Amino acid sequence: GKTKTLTYRTSYLLENGVVPKQILLLTFTRKAANEIKSRAKKLLVTTLSDDELSKDILPSSKLLNDITSGTFHSFCNMLLRQYSGLLGINPRFTILDTGDSEDAIDLIFKEKKYPAQTKKQAFPRKRTLQNIFSTSRNRRIAIKELVEDNYPDIAIHIPIIEQLAIDFHEYKRANHLYDFDDIISQVVRHLKSNMKFRQLLQDNYRYVMVDEYQDTNIPQKQLIDLICAPASVSLMVVGEDNQSIYAFRGANYENILLFGETYAEAKLIKLEQNYRSTPAVLDYVNALSSQITLGYQKQLYSDAMLVGQKPTFSRLSDETREAKYIADKIVELKPEYDYEDFAVLCRTSFQ
Repeated sequence: GKTKTLTYRTSYLLENGVVPKQILLLTFTRKAANEIKSRAKKLLVTTLSDDELSKDILPSSKLLNDITSGTFHSFCNMLLRQYSGLLGINPRFTILDTGDSEDAIDLIFKEKKYPAQTKKQAFPRKRTLQNIFSTSRNRRIAIKELVEDNYPDIAIHIPIIEQLAIDFHEYKRANHLYDFDDIISQVVRHLKSNMKFRQLLQDNYRYVMVDEYQDTNIPQKQLIDLICAPASVSLMVVGEDNQSIYAFRGANYENILLFGETYAEAKLIKLEQNYRSTPAVLDYVNALSSQITLGYQKQLYSDAMLVGQKPTFSRLSDETREAKYIADKIVELKPEYDYEDFAVLCRTSFQ
C-alpha cells in the first residue's frame, strides 16, 4: 500500500491545483518514480467528469513530467549541474560508479607506493576499501573505528587506509570527479553554507514525498531536513520500520524510528491492511512483532477468505542440518505433491 499512498497523494495534489513543479518525489529507483507518476495519471483520468472527458480534457504527460522525481543521486546530480554557477563548481564533472571508484582507489594505491605495514596480513582489496570509504561517510563513522569493529583482521593497515582515503578525495577534486557519495554530500554542504541556494530549493519545492524512508542514510536525511526546514514545505514519507535491510549500504533505520522527534507535528498513518498474505501468516507476524520494543506497533490484517496455514519455525544448528530438514520434508510430502509444487527460498544465491 505504500506505493498506492504516494500515487494518491500525487494525484490529490494535482487535482487540487498544486503546480507540478512544486512537487518533489524521491525514490530509490527511477522505475518506482515513473510507476507512481504513471498510476497518478490513470487515477486523474477517473476523477474527470463526463463533460470533461467529452472535451478530451485529459491530464497530459507533460503535467506529470513537470514533477521533479527520481533517485536521490539523480536529483542531486541535476542540482549540481543546474546551479553550478551559483555553487561555484565545474558543471562538467564526471560521475564515478562503484566500479570506477574501486579502480581509481587501486590506481592511487599503486602509484603512491605506501610503505607496507606487514607482509603477514595482505592489504585489503579495492572493493573492500571502496566499501570502507563509502560506509564511513554514509554512517558518519571514523575509518579507524569502522575497521576495528568490522574488519579487525586488517586493523594493522589503518594508517595507510586513512591516508589512501585522503588521497582518493584529493584525486577526485583535482580531476573534477564525484562518486555516488559525493553527489549527495556536496549538495548537503552547499545547502548548509549557501543561503541563496537553500532558499531557492525551499521556494521551488513545497511538497516533498519520499519513498522507502527506512532505507535512507544520514546524508539523505540531512538533504530532506534542509529542504523541508520551513513550515511552508509539506513533507510526507512512507516506509516500513521492520523492513530496513540496507544497513550494509549505510542505511540508518533510526531515521524512520525518530521521525516524530525531527518533525514533532507529523501525523502517523498506519497501513495495516495486507493484500499479499493469508490471515494465518499475518497472525504469526503480529505475534513476532509484538516482541519488538523498537518501532511502531502494528496489527496487520487481511480480508482474504482463505485462512491459510500457520508457518512452522525450525531452528537448526547448521546449514547441513537445514538442508536435510528441507529434503526430508519434501520426501515426506512427495506422495501428495509433484516436485514442481515445492519452492525453496534462500537468503543468498550461493546457499
